[in-house]
Amino acid sequence: MNLTFAITRMVILVMAFGFIFSCSSTSHFERAETYRAENNLTEALRAANQAVANNPDDAEAHLFIAEVVAELSKNFSPKDRKPLYRDMVKAADNARTAATEETHNEINRRADEILESRRQVEDQGAQTILSSNETLGEENRRAAIAHLENNRILSPEDNRIYETLFELYYELDDFEAATETLAAMYEAGFASSRHITTLGFLYYQSGQYEEAVPFLSRSWNDGAGLINSGRGLANALTKLGRQDEAAEILERLSRLDGQTVESKLAYGRVLAETGFAQLQEILALSPGNTSQAGELYAAAMETFSRAEVEMEAAYVLNQDHLLTNKTIGIWHRNLAFMLREIYELQPELSGTERQQQLEEHFYQSLNYLEFVTEQNPADTQTWAAMADVYEALSMFEEAEAARAQAGTL
Repeated sequence: MNLTFAITRMVILVMAFGFIFSCSSTSHFERAETYRAENNLTEALRAANQAVANNPDDAEAHLFIAEVVAELSKNFSPKDRKPLYRDMVKAADNARTAATEETHNEINRRADEILESRRQVEDQGAQTILSSNETLGEENRRAAIAHLENNRILSPEDNRIYETLFELYYELDDFEAATETLAAMYEAGFASSRHITTLGFLYYQSGQYEEAVPFLSRSWNDGAGLINSGRGLANALTKLGRQDEAAEILERLSRLDGQTVESKLAYGRVLAETGFAQLQEILALSPGNTSQAGELYAAAMETFSRAEVEMEAAYVLNQDHLLTNKTIGIWHRNLAFMLREIYELQPELSGTERQQQLEEHFYQSLNYLEFVTEQNPADTQTWAAMADVYEALSMFEEAEAARAQAGTL
């Protein structure tokens, strides 16, 4: 008997609380409608939010919030509407979720109408600016971007919005925003092979090599912009210390691209980077570790030999190519200085012939770098590199003159 009474009492309490909450939700919603009728949209929104907090399954209340936020957005400039639009989209989605089987179609239709009304406003605003006969300066571009960014929230699957946004950001040299736009486009699933290639290069140019590799790799494997993608991928891999992978790509690229200065020079540079990495391992060894040092030295010299073949091939193809001359000159300089350091730490690797070869690297460096400064006297980096070489060869007057050029131009 007592058990029956307890259960009955519990049922009554549950029903009572349900009734109270229902009345509370209804009360808040009614107040929200009253505030809206009085054009007090802020209080209407506050009351409606309280209504859905009490009853999350009230589709009408969620839809009401979307409508009020849409009205409120009219009081804000385009660049300040984004947070409101996010709330509006969320409210519309909540309404769809809360709709019953009987009200589903009607709720969907009304939610679509609310969003579409604002889409049209933002689209018209953007098109008015973009179709103007006036020069599209930075201010107009930024104004168009504000409308398009709003529509990106309202129409996240419209690839035309992303396309236009990317172009505007790129024209403004806002590469960070341009990259973010293409990345979002890729995540949404409608980036073309051209977009993927461009995204890879944008990541590369900003120094985000890890992020660049997957996109440049996909572009390379898909054959989109094959030559440029291959070079970009090899460069990114080299920056990450993955010289072996870069060399493999550039070797393939050299066969595809034929006998061009660019392909030969790129392949040679990556091989040189690999050789320097091998020599760097020698510097990390303790003095007297002759056996391992000798093996690393032999491997590095073999790699440098291959690198020199490729770079010299680039030079033969165009002896006046400044980048080729500068690259070879800097390579000889860096190699000579690193070998001198290695011979000091590991004397057993040195010898009369190798010391002569080291000096020859310095003179070879001057030969190429002097040509660069003759053709481009304003290249302070090359003047500075020459000064180091002159000093290493005890040509102190020439070193001083080169440093003066590097410091004054």
